[in-house]
Amino acid sequence: MKRALVLTCVLVLGLGMFAYAADGLSGEWCTDITFDPQATTTAFVTDFESTLTVAYTIGSWVFTSVTGFDLTGWATQAFSAAGVLGAFTMSSDLTFNPADATFERWETSGSVSIAGVSFNGTFLLQGAAGGWHIPGVPSTDDWGSGWLFGMSGTAGSVGLAGTILFNLVYDADGVLQIVQTEDCCVCFSGIDLEIEMPFCCLEAVAIEINFTCEGGFDGICFDVTGIAIPAWPWLTFDATLCFDEGEDGKSLTIVPVLNLGEFDCVTLYYRINDADGGAGYTFDSVEFYGIELNCTFNGIAFRSASSFGDADDNEEITGNEDYWEVFCISYSGDGCCGGAYSFDVCTYFAANSAMLFDWGETVIDVSFGITSNFTITTGLTVDSTGFVEWTLGACVTF
Repeated sequence: MKRALVLTCVLVLGLGMFAYAADGLSGEWCTDITFDPQATTTAFVTDFESTLTVAYTIGSWVFTSVTGFDLTGWATQAFSAAGVLGAFTMSSDLTFNPADATFERWETSGSVSIAGVSFNGTFLLQGAAGGWHIPGVPSTDDWGSGWLFGMSGTAGSVGLAGTILFNLVYDADGVLQIVQTEDCCVCFSGIDLEIEMPFCCLEAVAIEINFTCEGGFDGICFDVTGIAIPAWPWLTFDATLCFDEGEDGKSLTIVPVLNLGEFDCVTLYYRINDADGGAGYTFDSVEFYGIELNCTFNGIAFRSASSFGDADDNEEITGNEDYWEVFCISYSGDGCCGGAYSFDVCTYFAANSAMLFDWGETVIDVSFGITSNFTITTGLTVDSTGFVEWTLGACVTF
């Protein structure tokens, strides 16, 4: 009952804004439904995604609501605001989990530039396990908050940047996450300092110094890219030298980089392999593990890509780890009434297929703009087992 009431309020608010401030409203509603023709009746619809985005612009500010639905129902709800407040550029994002009636994350950032120096700050409030529950809803979940303050600037040929974190760390994807040591405390997590400057014949040396709450000094690293070898203009090196505490307190990493120049329509995928057991740095071979051809004929784009390596290379080159080769044809143009259309066909080939020419799968995607703000999409996938997937979609902008 509560969920239905909340959803009703969201819709009524949106309609009210549309009625009284239509000039400031814009948005988009996109829906995709995926069918499995080979499945039973109960599993005929395998995926459903529908997203309603409503934005209200007033002055230099944009307020946005994003509502997402899937096969489980009301799946996501997010609100955001972005704009300029005096000399400050501000943004704020708030997300909820409708199914659990929980608050998930609130992140607010601001930045300002004064006399050539940029200052920025971020506040993050986040649930630790499934979201912080709204008042009145019982929960044993923990939650946390954190702060980030940073600055950056240049002085001649020297660039400086620094960030201090409280209750925050960056995960492997570079997203801020909470590290709450005590309830509601503002506790130091770390400092990151970055310096970039020329040194001797090196045009740019990047220096990174880190401090953490757990160990204090967390190391200093020097990065140099594009170290040239005069006799071999096609080969350069990137080097990273790091110092840290302890017996293994220094490490040097050398990465060779091939520079084979620009290709007109052919792209080669290559890497340099290290030799095991070599003294110093020994590179025993150059491996070419893929090739790609791109060209256009009268507006029709053709792409052919072949992987010579393993499944990991397939993913990089063809976009699908199951197939080592792909041929694609793409075309787009203007439709009627201000709309546009596009057509994409990709055929994949497997290494050990029993089909003719090692055929593995064909994927077709079509998009057709009925008007400038209404687009219909469809796609289908056929593989060695038959017609396996069909997707229908529509997108309306206003």
